[in-house]
Amino acid sequence: MSDTSKMDDDGNSLQSSNLSYESNSQSCIFIGIDLSGPSNTSDTALCCYDGHQVSVISDLNDAQIVEFLQKIDAKTKVLLAIDAPLSYNEGGGYRDIDTALRQKLNQKGFSQLGVMPPTLTKMVYLTMRGMRLRELCVQFSNIQIFETHPGGSLALDGINYESIKRIKKDPLAVKQIWQQLTGRYIFLEMLKCDEIPKNDHEMMSIAAMLSVYRKHNHDQFFEQSSSILGQPSLIL
Repeated sequence: MSDTSKMDDDGNSLQSSNLSYESNSQSCIFIGIDLSGPSNTSDTALCCYDGHQVSVISDLNDAQIVEFLQKIDAKTKVLLAIDAPLSYNEGGGYRDIDTALRQKLNQKGFSQLGVMPPTLTKMVYLTMRGMRLRELCVQFSNIQIFETHPGGSLALDGINYESIKRIKKDPLAVKQIWQQLTGRYIFLEMLKCDEIPKNDHEMMSIAAMLSVYRKHNHDQFFEQSSSILGQPSLIL
């Protein structure tokens, strides 16, 4: 991976934010969303890096996500990575991109990072919400959407594997992952000590945002297109 510290201006900051956004002349904005199912939107987190600051927002329903995107200048390119299935395989089971991702993670020794089929019972509602959000974003001609897998992204970025596996149950794992990320991405280092990501959902939204940041810089770890109609590429 190339040295990301050379790609960012001084004065960047990462801060928790209310649902507000002021667009600027940045040529590209990077957004990552850790999507939850429709019944627990409090677990949905969004991270946005616009070249001047990074904002992390939690507890978002679909209307609030669209409202955030509407505040971005339509002339500004946006790369958006969503952690949720954005399609399903006809007949059920794993999609082509799921199979490719599982093979990649298994080859690297990360087999315990779950890649589940979208039609699995506990995944169905998340898949429905992901597909609906994808459809809602069609109105934005400046937004390019990708699907992502933040856990796999963190692992391929060299983040401690044990910390990734513990992230949902251990707050210390969130802190450890954050410390490692700030050593790799200089523009994250301006985050104040009392503003570090509070939970796994905020951390995963940051990891999702970093996947499109790397894509923009031709530095992605993994990219797989799909034969499924309307399915965006999966990137890490």
